[in-house]
Amino acid sequence: DGELLWEAEAPTAVIASPITYAVNGEQYVAVAIGAGGSAGLNFSMIRYENAGYVAAFKLGGKARLPERRPRQIGVVTAPAPTASPETVERGHSLYHEWCMFCHGIGVKSGGLLPDLRYASRATFARWQDIVIGGVRAERGMPSFADSLSREDAEAIRAYVISQAHRRPTLLERSASWLYENGACLPARWLAD
Repeated sequence: DGELLWEAEAPTAVIASPITYAVNGEQYVAVAIGAGGSAGLNFSMIRYENAGYVAAFKLGGKARLPERRPRQIGVVTAPAPTASPETVERGHSLYHEWCMFCHGIGVKSGGLLPDLRYASRATFARWQDIVIGGVRAERGMPSFADSLSREDAEAIRAYVISQAHRRPTLLERSASWLYENGACLPARWLAD
């Protein structure tokens, strides 16, 4: 009849539509919990751990939702930048053409996919195997051998390394704070 019977705060985003079903005459409401989709990749900041799962609710149920835990920020382990400014600039252009849609504007992941600024030294050492060779295809990172050359991949690597070691300006830090606290900002303010 529309009367509110129960409510709870989910530990992360609920993007999916809920469904309802009955088992032995008892009604359940189920929903997938966890941020995702294209908007979640670039244009949002996931502040909490985002392990997706399906939750089913019923009146009188006793189970509790998992607690909200802040997402841990990584540690920079990238090698020291050694590439020329021209190579880094070329990598900047290639990154934003081929990598940004998954790994974020300016190499700042929204939290759903790996933030390459915090990639391990082993990842940087195997960059060609990953980007060109496709050794992580089963984990969702396809080979780009049909679109990028080895030199292109190396330029992107140089750009990512430069971003890992880059210190944001005061304006960038201010814009990020506003964005993370719900302000609507032009995307160019958040990128390098």
